[in-house]
Amino acid sequence: MLLQANPKSPPAPYLISNAEKDTISLMVPAKGEEGRRFAAVRKGTKLSVKGPLGRHIVRAEYGNIAIVCDAKTAGAACWIGQSLRGGENKVYLIVGIKGKPTKQLNAMLDESADKVFVVSDAQSKIGYPSVNELHNLMRKKHISLTFTLVDLPLSYQLARITHLRSKTFSFLTPILDDGVGICADCRVMYDGETKLACIEGPALDAHKIEWESLLGRHGHEFDGERATLDLSTKKGN
Repeated sequence: MLLQANPKSPPAPYLISNAEKDTISLMVPAKGEEGRRFAAVRKGTKLSVKGPLGRHIVRAEYGNIAIVCDAKTAGAACWIGQSLRGGENKVYLIVGIKGKPTKQLNAMLDESADKVFVVSDAQSKIGYPSVNELHNLMRKKHISLTFTLVDLPLSYQLARITHLRSKTFSFLTPILDDGVGICADCRVMYDGETKLACIEGPALDAHKIEWESLLGRHGHEFDGERATLDLSTKKGN
């Protein structure tokens, strides 16, 4: 969904962390410009909200499920895990964060998964820790379904290693803008057709996404092996 703290601020895409009756919960980062804007919001303030967007996740018997997330999407990953866990389903959470998770986050993670792996969110010379952790998990367990709730370059890397090994859905939340399909900024070539992530997604089959064009349009370099953020394409640099 898209959340706007005030009329002058741009809408920010967030994944829902919980929903009960008439209440929707979101996790908003405490640091950064977004965090400061939402921290200034007081009880009773009216916010502009668009959503929920896209399609919901259907609960079924999938088997072993891997969910890869970061600090910003951990709440949503926990909600997905809680929704799918139980019966034949076993949920494995891989969380990329800086430092150690808080006690509150640790409790959420433990309640949402059968096993939790906390790794660094920083890319190193040997790749992304989240990718390595998922690769190691797949060597030990047969993963039937994978969800990736991370940025585009990392989602692409995860799509590569799960190809022919696991059904994988990438949440394209970072590219959502107006939420109603007018701006078309969230368009993606998908299985040979143009789709809008805000309507058809935001979770799309990662193995049907044309990653080269998607990454290129959003300021990321693509060389067929890895994707990195090209800072020179960003405004102000």
